Amino acid sequence: MRLMLAILSLSSFKVIKAQDYKSEVWGAYINSISLSNKWKIWNDYHYVTNGFAIIRPGITYQTTKGYQLTAGYAYVMASTAKTNQLLRQENRFWGQIIKKFQLHPRLNYIIRLRYDARFRQSLNIDGDIVENERTFNNRFRMMQDFRYRLSPIAQERYWHVDIINETLLNSGKQVINGFDQVRNYFLLGYTLPNLTLLGGYHQRFIPSKSDKWNLNHGFTLWAIHNIDLGNKKKAN
Repeated sequence: MRLMLAILSLSSFKVIKAQDYKSEVWGAYINSISLSNKWKIWNDYHYVTNGFAIIRPGITYQTTKGYQLTAGYAYVMASTAKTNQLLRQENRFWGQIIKKFQLHPRLNYIIRLRYDARFRQSLNIDGDIVENERTFNNRFRMMQDFRYRLSPIAQERYWHVDIINETLLNSGKQVINGFDQVRNYFLLGYTLPNLTLLGGYHQRFIPSKSDKWNLNHGFTLWAIHNIDLGNKKKAN
């Protein structure tokens, strides 16, 4: 069943031909602080050159069946079609569900479903920001991560390859094209007991006003840091 799910998920990776290309660099620090076996504090920070910067805290509840449920608030500064400067402000309420499946001793499949309630500064016909005016839309996201372990299974510290796809869909009164963007990542990772480093290449396919797509792509460097305060409290 899990293998079938993974095969079906791979078939959803969208093949897109881009019209315009733009280079960028994506850096991120993702942090999870465990307070107990069930409760965690979520924080992640992203900066994409000429794209966006985001601070996204939240609270996570982990169920006994391995589902991680998170809800929180995010603040975003983004560029527009008219400028690469990060000028457009956005306030966002968000929630997500994460579940990991082990398809093989060396292969894990991670799926994340996320919802964003987006309140963004409005743009006029010329693409300029309208002060004191906000637009609202819903965004639905599905991320899939296939992680293949390269190092021997018994090793606590190990190398791995991650192939990640995320599809983002918009809905709302002012939404014309339901696609927000499609993201692909091809990453090499190294995992320590409480830290994972990922580096490689990413693509962001973004629809333009015509039927064509723009491709923003470049180098990716992410750090995923887990801190377990629950075990420290028990030890004391």
